[in-house]
Amino acid sequence: MTAQTDDELWSAIGDPSRRRVLDLLLSNGEVSASWLAGRVPFSRQAVSKHLVVLERTYAVFCQGPYGESIRYHDFMGWDVPWYSARDSLGTLLSPPRRPGMMHLVCYLRDGDRVFETYWTTLRGVETMDNSYALMDLTVYGRQEPWEDSPPGWPQQCSYTRTDAGAPDWPPVPVWPGGRPIPQWPRLEAGHSDDLTVRPRSSAGTVSEPATAADRCGGSFGEAG
Repeated sequence: MTAQTDDELWSAIGDPSRRRVLDLLLSNGEVSASWLAGRVPFSRQAVSKHLVVLERTYAVFCQGPYGESIRYHDFMGWDVPWYSARDSLGTLLSPPRRPGMMHLVCYLRDGDRVFETYWTTLRGVETMDNSYALMDLTVYGRQEPWEDSPPGWPQQCSYTRTDAGAPDWPPVPVWPGGRPIPQWPRLEAGHSDDLTVRPRSSAGTVSEPATAADRCGGSFGEAG
C-alpha cells in the first residue's frame, strides 16, 4: 500500500480514459496492454502510460449497486476513489473468497500483465483497520458477546452502534439497532442519509428506499 496525496489519487482515477481502462480491467481480469488498446480510442503506448500512472493507487470497490453505495460514500463525506464491482464479483472474488464479505486485495502490474499478489478477509482485514485494532487495546475491548469478559463488563453492542448521538450515546439493546456511531455527527451536520437511487440518463430506475442506518457500502479492494 502506497501513501499518496488526495491530489495524486484524483489525478490517477479522475481521468476519463483511465476510468475506461479500469472498467475493462474490472470486467475482464488479467489482460494485456495490447488487448486494452484494441478496445479504447487511444494507442497501446498511451494505454501503457495510463497503467504507469495507475500502478500505485488505492481504491474501494463496493460489492453492491453503485448508485446506492455512492450516496452512502457522499453521506459519510469520504473522498476515496469509489467503484462498483457488482458485475465482476465472480472473477474478482472467486473461491475460496466469498462475495458479501470484506476483503483486502492487492494487484501488481508487470509490463502487460496484472497479477493478484495478496488477499485477506475477516480478521485479516481487521488487523489493518485502526478502529478495531485500537479497541482491542482498550480495557473493555470491542464489547462483543463472544469475548470472555468478567461479569458486569459492558457487552451491549456499543462498540460500533448507538441509539443516538452526543452527548449520551445510549447503547443499543439488541443488535443491529440504532446506527453506526460515525453516522450521528453526519446527521447532526445536516447531511441526508437517504440512499434512494435517482433515475439516471438512459435506463436508470428508482430503487427501493433505503437509509444509511439500514445499509452500508461494503468494500474490498486495493488497486496497487
